[in-house]
Amino acid sequence: MAQENTFKTIRDLFNEAVKDQDNRDEFYSYLEDITLQNPTVTAYKASAKALKAQDAWNPINKLSFLKEADALFETAIVKEPNNIELRFLRFSVQFNTPRWLGMSDELNEDKNVIIAYINDYKKLNIDDGVLNWIQTFMIESGYCTESEIETIQAAKTN
Repeated sequence: MAQENTFKTIRDLFNEAVKDQDNRDEFYSYLEDITLQNPTVTAYKASAKALKAQDAWNPINKLSFLKEADALFETAIVKEPNNIELRFLRFSVQFNTPRWLGMSDELNEDKNVIIAYINDYKKLNIDDGVLNWIQTFMIESGYCTESEIETIQAAKTN
């Protein structure tokens, strides 16, 4: 139960941090204090680093945060390669990272895993709120074909 509450809090703080820059420090600080070793927590820590990169004014700091985020995502995804929540978090960061930085190499891989496993979201302990984030972002990204969008949209009806 405590772990579920932790994940709910992380997801709520993430959602607020994405929407409003003023909430990013709280999200980052909350994750820094978590000692739970879990791929989902690691992926959210990576997302927090990426958001810090977005807010950093110094290009060296931006790149440093992005490299840290990239390493954390890799650590998480190696442990749970079919977890669509982890893949979505990395996809969303890489999608918003300038391509010329060379840190967007896994976009197709992540999209393909999301498409392949989206119908298994309940077995993967992905709640409806996270599924909605994934569906909305993937559809609005313009990165998916029509048939992939149909698969994404159909996930909740299965």
